[in-house]
Amino acid sequence: MRKRVLVFEKDRDILEVVNYVLIEEGYDVAGFSSEKEVLENLGKEEPDLILMDVQHVTPEGTALCEKIRKDQQFGHIPIIVLSTHMKASKVKEVCADEVIGKPFDIDRLLEVIGAHIDA
Repeated sequence: MRKRVLVFEKDRDILEVVNYVLIEEGYDVAGFSSEKEVLENLGKEEPDLILMDVQHVTPEGTALCEKIRKDQQFGHIPIIVLSTHMKASKVKEVCADEVIGKPFDIDRLLEVIGAHIDA
């Protein structure tokens, strides 16, 4: 059975590229560009992993990540954060399993996803 990745990325161009790469690698992908879409579809999509854009390492910026992590139904799902923020590694302390800085290397992204989704 193919693994399912939920991708939340506010930049539609990056979302399109990431979706394409993951589909080419054999993953089922559900891509969203707003937090509202993620919350409305999280239960329907039943992802094996969440790839999430976090632009600000603030309570507001990490709210969605924290909400998912604290949810009994979804808290077990690995969360990988993509971020341009200089202190993005702080998100790992708050809610993420892994943080990858933008711009990111596609091979590194696939390596990290594979390590967490197959664990």
